[in-house]
Amino acid sequence: MRILILGSGMMGNAAAFFLSGKKQIDEIILADRDLERPESIAREYNSKKIKPVAFDAKDSVRIRELMENCQVAIGATSYEHNLLYTDIAIDSGCSFIDLGGNHDVVDQQFARTDEAKKAGVTIIPDCGLAPGFVNILSAKAIDELDETDSIQIRVGGVPIDPLPPLNYCLLFNARGLINEYIEKSRIIKDGKITIVDSMDGLETIHFPDPFGEMEAFFTSGGISTLTKTLRDNVKNLDYKTIRYPGHQKYIKFLIEMGFTGSDPIDYEGGKIVPRNVLERILENNLKSNASDAILLRVTATGTDIGFKTIFTQEVIDFYDVENHLTSMMRMTAFPCAIIALMIANGDISKKGVLCQEKSIPLDIFFKNLEDANIRISNRKQRIE
Repeated sequence: MRILILGSGMMGNAAAFFLSGKKQIDEIILADRDLERPESIAREYNSKKIKPVAFDAKDSVRIRELMENCQVAIGATSYEHNLLYTDIAIDSGCSFIDLGGNHDVVDQQFARTDEAKKAGVTIIPDCGLAPGFVNILSAKAIDELDETDSIQIRVGGVPIDPLPPLNYCLLFNARGLINEYIEKSRIIKDGKITIVDSMDGLETIHFPDPFGEMEAFFTSGGISTLTKTLRDNVKNLDYKTIRYPGHQKYIKFLIEMGFTGSDPIDYEGGKIVPRNVLERILENNLKSNASDAILLRVTATGTDIGFKTIFTQEVIDFYDVENHLTSMMRMTAFPCAIIALMIANGDISKKGVLCQEKSIPLDIFFKNLEDANIRISNRKQRIE
């Protein structure tokens, strides 16, 4: 069994780590523009299964060559490449999943459903943490209740030792982070898909020590297809990102002052793009190797055996000191790698472009997640 990972950044690294420990995997082709990166990963994990190769993210001929010899490919580069990878996967007969992150790209991927079916391949976009893992937890919530009225998804990656003023560390690329903050968010409100502004909907949320009181607010892209697939199941569904108190205020200030603008402005006889400058400032000033944690809570309200019930799923995951994996790497890449493994094993056999909440066998997925030492706390509570 051979799996291709396109991109050996933080998420490609973690996916390779997870898959290298699976007996049924014969080879993991880990591709990157800079060959030294996958070579370093293979040395670090002392794995003969990891085969480092060089590739250009836009070289369709090279990518097809790599895909033709694999059962499944994982897209772990920018979401900007995912449509290209989808088309090549269909053409080469290789199933494909990615970490997603952009509504428009995912919509275009789903437009390839008929082509993917004819080619006999499985394509699943948005297989990260959010979107991704939270979609599967939402599917589980629907299964647990007889009827579901609402689902609230709250998730965020935060540093263990926050440094003011933003109290944040850069757990993935700055461009993707800014996208989440400035693009519109889709929710279900009173049974209708509704567009709301990211950074709005500020609320307080509590977690056990050492976190305590945190804040959460709307951000974009966190739930992907859920607003469409669950529209007939729930009346209300929304997604908010968790941060330390005060983060939203500072980011909203930067947005309102124009620091996230993409139009060039005059500066000392030349032109600069404010967003590009902000991205560089964030990359230079926010630690990317800090010890982190993922805080996740999915709360579903509905009825169970005739009683009004709240079903809560919660994960608090910490930096893996032994293997030098951030919690964001674990919680994003491990679910993605599990889905790739399930496709390769035949546990997911349906063809076409699929959404996770409708296509992934929950029992097999959660067993693999438990084996990866990601623990979910489940709690049902009746409401009087």
